[in-house]
Amino acid sequence: MKRLTIHIRYFALAFLLLTEIACSKKNSDYVAPISTNSSSVSLINNVWKLSQYIIITDKQGYTFTGNDIADHALNRLEFSYPASYAASNASWSGVYTFYNDSTGIYLKPGNPSLVQLILSIDHLSQQVMVLSSAVVNCNQQIPESSNFEKFVVTHSKMWLYTRGIDVSEIKSIKIKFVYSSR
Repeated sequence: MKRLTIHIRYFALAFLLLTEIACSKKNSDYVAPISTNSSSVSLINNVWKLSQYIIITDKQGYTFTGNDIADHALNRLEFSYPASYAASNASWSGVYTFYNDSTGIYLKPGNPSLVQLILSIDHLSQQVMVLSSAVVNCNQQIPESSNFEKFVVTHSKMWLYTRGIDVSEIKSIKIKFVYSSR
């Protein structure tokens, strides 16, 4: 009888440990749902005009305004409820989703050949919206580089290069969009 009691205790202990490990594994895989701040939705649903396009490198920052950004694909954005946006270049129009408790936004173009933009919302009011990318390493040979990171590097370097700026020594890049409401 004593031997049976010991086996039952070991079995119970093993069961508890395995249950705890399984529960811990399930909890670690849990992904919190995307939270949407209702004030962010009401503020972003507007027509926005690009007033500054900023490319920040490890060397210096470059700010483009006026005629320099008149033909930018995201020169004009119009967000509407429930989750769509129209861009000045229709190919870039699509759907948006807030993430990280509405401090970030995904812009997913309807054209599947274009990359989804992953941007932080640095500022959002009735008059101004500021969106930015994370700082991206220019070494695109890193296998972990996302399509968005590769896009930021390629697009930014091309933008700077076509304006006569030497891009050969740039190690990191961040892009920033400053919009004014129309």
